[in-house]
Parts: sequence; C-alpha cells; structure tokens
Amino acid sequence: MPDYIYLLENRLSADQQNALRQMREAAREASMLLFLTGDAVRDLTSGHAVRGLEVSVHGNALKLKKIIEKLGGNVWGEDEASHSLYLCFPGTVRLDVVSAHRNEYPKPGKPVFHSTSIQEDLRRRDFTVNAMAISLNEGSFGLLMDPLNGAADIESRTLRLASNYGFIEEPALLIRATRYIARLGWEMDQKTQTRYENAKGDGVIEYLSEHARSEELEQIGHEEDALKVLQALDAEGWTKVLFPAWTPTKVDEEKLKALHELAVELLVQGVHADMSAAQMQLLTAKLNPKELSALKKQMLRPGFVEEWNNLDSMAAGLPRCCWPRRTRPPRRATSCLQRTTRKRFSGLDLPARARRFSIASTSSSRRGLRRVSAFPMP
Repeated sequence: MPDYIYLLENRLSADQQNALRQMREAAREASMLLFLTGDAVRDLTSGHAVRGLEVSVHGNALKLKKIIEKLGGNVWGEDEASHSLYLCFPGTVRLDVVSAHRNEYPKPGKPVFHSTSIQEDLRRRDFTVNAMAISLNEGSFGLLMDPLNGAADIESRTLRLASNYGFIEEPALLIRATRYIARLGWEMDQKTQTRYENAKGDGVIEYLSEHARSEELEQIGHEEDALKVLQALDAEGWTKVLFPAWTPTKVDEEKLKALHELAVELLVQGVHADMSAAQMQLLTAKLNPKELSALKKQMLRPGFVEEWNNLDSMAAGLPRCCWPRRTRPPRRATSCLQRTTRKRFSGLDLPARARRFSIASTSSSRRGLRRVSAFPMP
C-alpha cells in the first residue's frame, strides 16, 4: 500500500501543495471535513502526473466561496445543483470543491443530488479507480478510503463501473470511459465492456445533459495528449454528440506538438506550467469564428474561457521581463520566466506567435536560457 502522506508531499507540485493547504485552512475555518478525491487519488496511486485536483467536503461547498477568495483562490465557476465550486489557485492550479453526495436518477442523465457522507459519496462514483479518497483532516491525514477496491483495479489497469447501471443512468460515462482509455491506456473489464456496447447500441447518449456535455468538452483541453483523446472520441462518434464541428481536422497539429515540447523543456527547468488554455486554442485553431464562439459558450468554467480569451494580453507582457539584455546573466532570464509561468503560463499564445521556443539544457555550472523567437523581442 502506498504511503499517501509521502505521495502528497512529493508527487504534487509546490503550487498544488499550496492549494491544498489553503483548502485545509478554509475547511477548518468552516468546520468541514475535507478529502482529496477523484482523478488525483487515482493518479497518485498509479504514478501518473496529477493535472487537476478535486476535494470533497461534508456540507455545502458553496459556503466556502468567500473564505477561499479571501485566501487567494479565484472562483472560475460554480454549480448550484450539486453545490460545487470550480477554482483556480496561483500557478494555474485547477481545483474543484464538491459537496459529498449521492445521486438518484428518475430519468437518465438527470441526477437528483442528496447530501451524504464521504463513504456513500465514493460508492456513487463513475469507476472503481475513481472511488477513492485521502483524508486531509487532522488526526487522519493521509488515510486512504477505498470501499470498492479501486486500488486493485489500478494495479491491473482496469476500468470497472462502480454501478452496474452507470452508463444508463449517466450517459456521460460512455464519453468518460473513452477518454480514460485514450489517456491511461487501460481497458474495461469484460462486464463493463459489454454494458458499454449495449448502452451505446441503445442510444442512451441522447440523454446526455448540458452540464455533462460542458464538463466533457472542457476536459478535452485539460488532457496531457488532447489530440489523442479527441481522435478517440471522434472514432467512437462522441464528437458528433459533444460539438459536431470540433473534430481532429480542426487542430493545428504542428504548433500543438511544439507546445508539448515546450512543456517538457519547462518541466526540466522546474516549471510546472498548465498549458490548457494555450492547448485549447491550438485544438480549435481551424474552427470558424462562429463555431469557436459557440464552443466557448458551452465550456463548464467561465474562468477558464476568460483565461483562454486573455492569451494575447498575457503573452504580450511576457517578453518584457523574460528576454534580458545580452549582458545580463541567463539565470536572470530563467528566473523571470519561472516566476511568470508559475503565475499564469497558460497565457502563452503559440497560435499567434509561436515558431520555435527552446530552453537550454542544464550544464554542470548553471542553467541558461537560449535566445527565443516564440515572441517578438523588446
């Protein structure tokens, strides 16, 4: 069994750890129990990179809004029905705060939410590998809860429905299963595969809710290899359901590849940059203005759309501090770039300006920054 205290302290970026500290402080102030849930627990357990955070609280998460804003978190959106907050912390750390709940489905895709304990909340999750939680509370910090034995399915790289009726009650799980398979390279167990095929054949996807559509559309942009995910969704026919105009043919693949190479180089320099907004701009580069405007209106988090819309202004300010005179030490340029990217690196506007961007490899004596042509020089 992994040591989750060690993983929390060593597998999360400094900005992610800071975001969780702020959430622990907010939960203490509101006298709420707090748990790390969702994809982050699965990825910590499996060794994958943690790209976004989700925490669950006992109580109404919306009551934390003012406390979180006071602590420096930005509210990117909220959902009144499920009592959920969508946040962004410094370093472009995406963090969702959800109220522990169970669902009833009087109709497919139409959940009715009821407050409950974290134990019951985990049992209503989509797949067993996502039905795990880590306590972030004093006295039990780092304690794992795994009521559906998701750790075993992580070890066998298996996607298994948490409920036999998952695909019927929540059609979005059909799309999510395709996305996880493309992202993780895992496979559904035989029963889940059969239920997937039956639900797809029965056309239950027609009951996909607008909220679920918004969530799945935006999530494409947050994927590490978003083009691979988009291609998988298109192959299964799910892009026709999500947004018919958005297909892999609308992607600027050359610049998207350059963006991914840049992300790797920055990681070598110790900069954990969230490329989601810049990636989304490249994924939709060939949509016409009307299509692009319609797509943005369907995104789940208004704050993410604002980040996306502000790429030009963010990128315009980057060269003034990051491209020093030749007489200045390269370390100064690297330091400035790291500070800027940690604050809002998703503002990098590759579609408008990118040609080549490279950071020097670490030498035995110092880190250097090569002259860059991704932005106009000051």
